[in-house]
Amino acid sequence: MWTILNAGSNSHGWLIAVGGHLLAGFCDAIAGGGGIIGLPALLLAGLPPHLALGTNKLSSTIGTALTTLRLMRVVRVRRSTLIVAIPIAMVASTAGAMWVAIWTPKMVKMAMTLVLPIMLILLVWHQIRTESPPVGQSHPAMLSGVSMGSGLYDGILGPGVGTMLLMGFHRVLGQSWLLASAHAKCVNLSTNMMALVVFFANGVVAVKWGIMCAVANGVGGWVGIRLVLRYGDQLIKKLIPIMLSAAIATLLYHVGWG
Repeated sequence: MWTILNAGSNSHGWLIAVGGHLLAGFCDAIAGGGGIIGLPALLLAGLPPHLALGTNKLSSTIGTALTTLRLMRVVRVRRSTLIVAIPIAMVASTAGAMWVAIWTPKMVKMAMTLVLPIMLILLVWHQIRTESPPVGQSHPAMLSGVSMGSGLYDGILGPGVGTMLLMGFHRVLGQSWLLASAHAKCVNLSTNMMALVVFFANGVVAVKWGIMCAVANGVGGWVGIRLVLRYGDQLIKKLIPIMLSAAIATLLYHVGWG
């Protein structure tokens, strides 16, 4: 079991971590997937893989909670969707976090190196598809599949799961962009919380780093959610490619740094 660490004195690392989470919160509030930016930022700041995962989960949980509460005030979600999606996603996220906790740091770093580029390719592929499905009722089996797959991935790594959920609710389940965004936030919050409990239990959360990054994430999310509520679906559609481009640039920089 690792010891819960506090922040070091590396101001350069703090700047990278906080700046990355400011951008991550803004992107996450609009289209999800802010973890694709936030996690590499923590790695660039010098945190080891397990600690970066746990700290990023603390930051994203707080940031997602703030944006979810804000969005829930104005968007009428479908309880029937969340009643099915949240419990499945929570169980899957817990299982994923418990699994990755027993990996070696080398295994975690290797998984990040392999999975994050694949996630970006999948997200870009979904985005370039020309037509969206008609809005309609989702099938329970499809809803369960989206929730289980997203929850398991969120527990193991997490970056990109917000956009995975957004795309799943919109393209697979046929929900509008704004409704899909609200459902994605609710489910993502539940998976973040369960994974965070596991990471805390294993002592891989740098609390001071996480709180500072969470503040930056929350500020970015506050700006992003205000834009979403003002401009709606059209803004989400236009900014998803920008978010993905920023994520690709961050990931490439991380690979080059390493």
